[in-house]
Amino acid sequence: MRLAKNLNSLTDILKTVLCYFPCMSEEELVGYVRAKMLKEFSYKEILEKTRNCLKQNPCFYQNEEGFWAVRKEGIRENDSFFKQVLISKKPQKYTLKDKKNKKVQQLSRDSRFVQLDDGSWALTYWVINESDFLLREKIARELMIEELTLEELAKRVNTSPEKVLKILKKYPFFEQNGYGYYKLDLRLKKVYAQASLKYMDALKKLKKFYADKKGKVSAEVLAQAREALEQAAAVQLLQRKNQEEINELSEKIAEKDFLLALRREELIRMSRENEKLRRKADSILYQCRSGMPAISG
Repeated sequence: MRLAKNLNSLTDILKTVLCYFPCMSEEELVGYVRAKMLKEFSYKEILEKTRNCLKQNPCFYQNEEGFWAVRKEGIRENDSFFKQVLISKKPQKYTLKDKKNKKVQQLSRDSRFVQLDDGSWALTYWVINESDFLLREKIARELMIEELTLEELAKRVNTSPEKVLKILKKYPFFEQNGYGYYKLDLRLKKVYAQASLKYMDALKKLKKFYADKKGKVSAEVLAQAREALEQAAAVQLLQRKNQEEINELSEKIAEKDFLLALRREELIRMSRENEKLRRKADSILYQCRSGMPAISG
């Protein structure tokens, strides 16, 4: 049974993972927590929150090797409610609570129950879906339980031996003994998870750095483009103003040229008139001189 509703808390995410795996390190749990929530937090921050949650809830415990697991037997006082939910085959809301909400506190401390975002309680194994886990993790789970041959592993995880062998050769925490059986090195898997998370943190910081740098460059380019547009607009305005002044000056020059042309024509006309008058005066004087008698001494 797969429920589409989201889980209510970090505690419930840890319950589902540890109910699927026999045990797991804090570093590995951080990867599952980050996949579901707290995506914006760093590896160290999520590790601290995960560690605190594991230590505060009695349904979690550390085995002799220091790996975390859940108490799958649950709390006896919750057995009747467990049967009620199991028989109904659907999440149930617990309404019989005392003033201190004690019953709900007991359910949250019981590994058999997880609370959904609508406040109802479901059985933990209902929300576990194997398709949410990578083939690598499925193989690791089987090898946590017992050592297996390649063929047995392929049958357990319902995958071809070729795909399983590819995974076994890829990751260093899978080992094969002299009898052909594969086993899991839990401590090496923990170190691998720790290194992977630190790498993801570094990669995340690197991506953020380049994103910020790209954003800064883009902002600078936009500012430069905006300034260039403002300068271009100012130049266009100045050009328009200068063109208007040039046009006005051209009109004044044209008007002046026209007046000068008229004045020139007027002067030429007057000069011609004066020339005519001079010639006429000369002609009269000549005639007068020609008609006068000679004066003797």
